[in-house]
Amino acid sequence: MDGMSKKPDDEKTPSPTDAASARERQKLIGRRLQSFFDDTIQQGVPDEFEKLLSQLDEAEADRDGEKADGDARKGAGS
Repeated sequence: MDGMSKKPDDEKTPSPTDAASARERQKLIGRRLQSFFDDTIQQGVPDEFEKLLSQLDEAEADRDGEKADGDARKGAGS
């Protein structure tokens, strides 16, 4: 044998209690993450960031309006 077909002793199949323990740890992590994100959402968006987002929305609307005007002009010239 080449020694590759055997499982090393440290790679044992987890017991049902190990699996249950892992699930409980995952649930705990999930609850903590949810709590963290809930707190973050409650904080809202800072005023300066809200202002920047508004400016971005306006710039995109202007760009879209210019594109629509350019498309209309192309169609009229045909």
